[in-house]
Formats: sequence, structure tokens, C-alpha cells
Amino acid sequence: SVHPYLRAKASRSLVRLQTFVTRYRPHADETHLPRHIDGAGVDGSLVLGLPSECGFGGGGLTVWDGEGDAELFEYPVGCGDVCLLDSKVWHQSNPVTWGERWVLVIFYRVLTEPRHRAARPPA
Repeated sequence: SVHPYLRAKASRSLVRLQTFVTRYRPHADETHLPRHIDGAGVDGSLVLGLPSECGFGGGGLTVWDGEGDAELFEYPVGCGDVCLLDSKVWHQSNPVTWGERWVLVIFYRVLTEPRHRAARPPA
């Protein structure tokens, strides 16, 4: 079977809005980012775990989903791990208890464009 997007009448592309690196450490106001939804105009985000020379304890992401946040998921997001988040998903980075945790974050927008049908040759 063909993936539904391949049969779609539109094509989709991602446009990078912002990219940044974040460091978490076990110091006041540096351990984590509390529960939030990413900003207006952001269709999704990508979180990539980066290497850390000294390692770290704790960290990772917690994601809430479902009716009334019925489901809770915890992802460790170690070095090389990627987590993709939709725009309306509540999430937080979890507190680092020791060491340093580094992540690369990319905010993106999804653009949808109609596909143009190729003209049929005359009969």
C-alpha cells in the first residue's frame, strides 16, 4: 500500500523557524523547563539529545497526551535520540540532578501546497 501522503492532493514541506542549543545543569533556574506548549506560529518541534563531556543524571522529556492529559509519556532523550512534538502537545524537560545535559531544539512550520496534475496529452 502507498503511504497516504503520497496519494494526497497536496505536498507538505517543513520550514525551520528557529534553532537553538539548550544546556541544563543542577543549578537554580537551569535544571529544566517547566510544562509548556511551544509558541504561537510553531507547528512542531524537534528535540535532539547532544553529547555531554561529563554526562548527566535525570533529564529527558515528559509529554502529556489524550483527553484531559490522560496519558503521560517519559522519554530519556539520550545522546543521538530525537523526539518530535506536535504544536499542541504539553511537555517539559525533566530536572537534571547532576552533570550537564545539552539538547538541540528546532521549531518548524508545516507548509501545504496543492499538487498540480500533469496535463494529459491530446487524444
